[in-house]
Amino acid sequence: MANRKPNRQGTATAYSPGTEDMTIAHGVAVRIAGNWADCWLYKGILHLWDDDGELYKVPVETIVRDIVKTHSPHIATIAEHALFRNDWTASEQQRSLLRSSGYQSYWEGAAREAIEIGPIEYSPSQLRWSGTEPVPGVLLGSSVYANRLFLASTEGLFESRVGPQDVDEVAPLEQLLSVETRDVNANYASVAASAADEGLWFGEVDWADNPTESHLLSGLSKGSLQKKADRSYKTSFAKRNLLNYDGDAVPTLWRADSRQDKQGGEQFASWKIRSIRPGPSLESAVMSASGGARQGNDSLQVLGNSDNNLLLARRGELHVVSLRKQADRFTAEPSKSFNKVSLDIRMSEILSTHSIVGGFVIEQAEGVAVVTGEGVKPLLDGEFAQVRTFARSKSYGSVCAAIDNDACYLIATRKP
Repeated sequence: MANRKPNRQGTATAYSPGTEDMTIAHGVAVRIAGNWADCWLYKGILHLWDDDGELYKVPVETIVRDIVKTHSPHIATIAEHALFRNDWTASEQQRSLLRSSGYQSYWEGAAREAIEIGPIEYSPSQLRWSGTEPVPGVLLGSSVYANRLFLASTEGLFESRVGPQDVDEVAPLEQLLSVETRDVNANYASVAASAADEGLWFGEVDWADNPTESHLLSGLSKGSLQKKADRSYKTSFAKRNLLNYDGDAVPTLWRADSRQDKQGGEQFASWKIRSIRPGPSLESAVMSASGGARQGNDSLQVLGNSDNNLLLARRGELHVVSLRKQADRFTAEPSKSFNKVSLDIRMSEILSTHSIVGGFVIEQAEGVAVVTGEGVKPLLDGEFAQVRTFARSKSYGSVCAAIDNDACYLIATRKP
């Protein structure tokens, strides 16, 4: 990042805020100026990588505290609920409070004000340079799991430790793959790496002697990455099974052999995937659930999934179907959460999809939108180089991060 280098205290120097007129159409948003490549929210810390592969961090409580100073306590409270504590927003305590007409009126007024002011500018001068080794090559994807960073780049797949209790912790990078890696997905004590024509790679996370010191072992020992398929552009978990998006119309299902495992401690998933194996084709089930057998030039394309819900385009329309496991078979049926809403959007404009709790974020040529059981709603206008969501996080499951040439936006996909 040529115009932004750490000073001796490890604090980044500030950018001047951008002047672009970005339109926030739906939810609360925070804008952090800079030439960013990727970001991740994890255990109360925002991690941001710049175009040089350097990692910067800031605790979300610092962001909230600074919004109190620059705006007001009630704006900061709304931003905290909408962006950093989705579990509070969905809690029974919050629902009980909203039954009070006085509290509901206050909350709705504060939420309207937070949305109307547009993106809340947050100074990047508050970010701390991590001091860790920069990611080699161009950063293409990331995943954070079990206090570990997994980073996909043009130079391969890398792993490092992240210290959720210590924003200043410095950890080395370990290279796991030496081929260009497009995407990485870590969950259920496993890691799946997508390396395009170099294939799908999969490995277990080994908890080592200390569960919080987990790492992947190299070579041919337990936990090493093994090539499972010849092609992979991205992967996504459907429950504990893995969907491999390999360029075909319907992703390939890999069935997980898993078991419950407390070795990782309560803070990590209690289910551990021990191995994956090829599963049955999903094409006939998906077709049956979205209008029957193929006819003539009938086209079908699964765009992405949010857990067991598949978002697909067929006959010029969007559909959401739900996978169901029955013994050794997988069936599909129209999703009950989406079958009564209009998913009116031009499929030709969809660049990528990303899962959130209860729906999807769609990246389009001129902005991002959210798809839920309430329909399709725009989130943010603009062209973005990276879009990221955190569907499996309790605190950030409804948050979308969108990065353009000048800033990273954290956007609430639901109204607080």
